[in-house]
Amino acid sequence: MTRVLRRDFHFGGSAFRVEGAEEPLLWLQHFVEPQFAVRDVGTPQEIIRFIIDTREHARLAARGPHPDGLTKACFTLDSGIVTGRVWDVGDGAEVVFEEARDVFYRRWFDEPGVIEIIAGRDTAEARVALMRGVREYAMLYASRAGWLIVHAAAVCIGSDAFVIAGPKRAGKTTLLLHALHNERGRYVSNDRVAIQAEPSGPMVHGIPTIVSIRPDSTGWFTGLDRKLRSVRFYAPPPVAERAVLHEPVLTRACSLSPWQLCDIVGAESRAAARVAGVLFPQVDPSTPDVTFEELGREAARRALHEALFRSCPANGIFRIRGDDFQTDVESAAIAHVTRVTAAVPSFACRLGTAAYRHGARWLSDLVEIAAQTSRG
Repeated sequence: MTRVLRRDFHFGGSAFRVEGAEEPLLWLQHFVEPQFAVRDVGTPQEIIRFIIDTREHARLAARGPHPDGLTKACFTLDSGIVTGRVWDVGDGAEVVFEEARDVFYRRWFDEPGVIEIIAGRDTAEARVALMRGVREYAMLYASRAGWLIVHAAAVCIGSDAFVIAGPKRAGKTTLLLHALHNERGRYVSNDRVAIQAEPSGPMVHGIPTIVSIRPDSTGWFTGLDRKLRSVRFYAPPPVAERAVLHEPVLTRACSLSPWQLCDIVGAESRAAARVAGVLFPQVDPSTPDVTFEELGREAARRALHEALFRSCPANGIFRIRGDDFQTDVESAAIAHVTRVTAAVPSFACRLGTAAYRHGARWLSDLVEIAAQTSRG
């Protein structure tokens, strides 16, 4: 019989307990540290049970979806809300099936604050569902505390961080790689952050995601494509072997965990840092190099607001226990965006065809510019 262990994952003052087998929990811990601290707590806010049970998975699958075709929100991604089909179980439980991960999410009506993730096998897809569950709770609790959840990377240059915000293919990941590789940057996050507006200035907290690196991002960094061919995000830590695959070049996007990215580029990772400035990158073939233009207050506010994640509805399967939080979310978000953009400078960053050719250290130079702007 598989021994069930537990880990308590902390983010932003809240704790989420995960119960399950040792290997998935070890993988999850390495995936989310140091952005999530792992230490025992008396009473967590929520509990997730990660259950690998072939028979139970098959039993639920045999019941089939609700005859009315109902769906329920599961996770918040940059592409929108991921939903699953409500399942027709009728045994005192609420069950949702996410077909893409082949997992069931189950909540028993007499056990509030507990959700089960049921998989037939311990697969990469099932582990991603587990990671997303912990992350979704962290985002929900952080949002309830007034933090902004932003589609952005973040990197420390010196002691402070730049938030690199924008949609897919804006150049966030390549700019992050440049800072890690050429400017001795420290990794905070690749695609999602939480920003806390404190009296002393905004703080950015990394939210772990799978790091997806496209082939057109690797050419600027010597040897990176060869290293990427040897890792997969679901590999157990530490990497015991890096078997070389046989393709001569990286031909499709490579997915890896945050700790694997840091290991490959030799970068340290930080959970959080004070925000020095916010960058809004855009790939611009008409620009030969890279340019930075400071944005006015209103333009910065609009750009940051557009980069916010849409929250899951309050009745999603990963809902907060006993939540009676009635604040107007949109109005609160606008107020916090205004506070952040008033406290730190924002820059439009145009990345040209030769932006990374010479390994320039522009973010290091931008630190002083941002500091002068803040003081001014």
